[in-house]
Amino acid sequence: MAGLVGSVDAAAPPADVIGSSERRRELGQRLDERHRERLESQAQRRSERTAGAAQAEQADHFWAALEREEAAARAELALPDGADRAAVGDALDAASRRLQSVHRFIADSAAFLPAFELRRAQERARQLQQFVQQRQDQLVPRKRFGFRGQRAARAEPRPAEAAAPTEPATGADPAAAADQCGFSGQTDARLALGGAAVTGRDVTLTCLTRCTVRVTGAPATVHLSHLRDCRLLLGPVTSSVFLEDCQRCTLAAACQQLRAHTSADCDLYLHVTSRAVVEHCQRLRFAPYTLTGADVAADWATTGLAADTNNWSDVDDFNWLSKAQPSPNWSVLPEAERVTDWDGPAGGAESR
Repeated sequence: MAGLVGSVDAAAPPADVIGSSERRRELGQRLDERHRERLESQAQRRSERTAGAAQAEQADHFWAALEREEAAARAELALPDGADRAAVGDALDAASRRLQSVHRFIADSAAFLPAFELRRAQERARQLQQFVQQRQDQLVPRKRFGFRGQRAARAEPRPAEAAAPTEPATGADPAAAADQCGFSGQTDARLALGGAAVTGRDVTLTCLTRCTVRVTGAPATVHLSHLRDCRLLLGPVTSSVFLEDCQRCTLAAACQQLRAHTSADCDLYLHVTSRAVVEHCQRLRFAPYTLTGADVAADWATTGLAADTNNWSDVDDFNWLSKAQPSPNWSVLPEAERVTDWDGPAGGAESR
């Protein structure tokens, strides 16, 4: 028995052999771990290369799409000299939609564009916007012209006479001036333009304070600038209405397109068949168009505006491109605060 025990003890491996076996096992585990790390590193590099290629492909697609939109916007405004107003209005509407699409496309692509490419894209959009504005000024020029209308007495304001063709301002083109009418430099007056003297002409109202103005007769375009605390009641307009530097005004207008620039604290009652565009504006409030009257009803047919298409709340703010949050620069006018009686004490001007 003792001999068997001795033989078993003699068969047991020595301690140094056991230690060597454990070291080999640990070494094998470390080698396996390093191999897994190398495989993971290779997989990560392949993934990064794939992601880089995908990002480059996205960027290529972005620039190709941006160039197509830019070329299309410029093509929309490639009109010959003397193009009719309806064609000009349609072209400006289309170009404005293209421009807004470019702004949104850039905003949506900012997540994958490198910072320098994003700045480059924003500069391209700025240049395109300048081009659209320049073409608009060329196609719908603000010509010099003479005004007609009496300065109202402060004690008892009198309505101004409906405008007729006026004498051109010194140095102005008589033919161009004859196509213009409007009012300027009035305070606390009730003014009116209407009838055949307005049809197809460009109306400009500028530098008015605390005036009520009613314009009917289907003008071609209406330009409103440097107005303070005014009430502006416009029947259907064939093409566009432009606002610039208008403060604390109430406007009712039906048109193809409305563009507002550097204006604030205005309530706009709109019937717009395209879109309203605002830029550098604050605290504008929008509501649907509710102006009525026999003169207004007659102008719908003359202008050809679609009475059943009204995008009064579809407003493009060129200074706010986020889709996640509404623009802070405009809002919908609450129904409780909307004007319901335009012919009341603060309503439309009278003509004589």
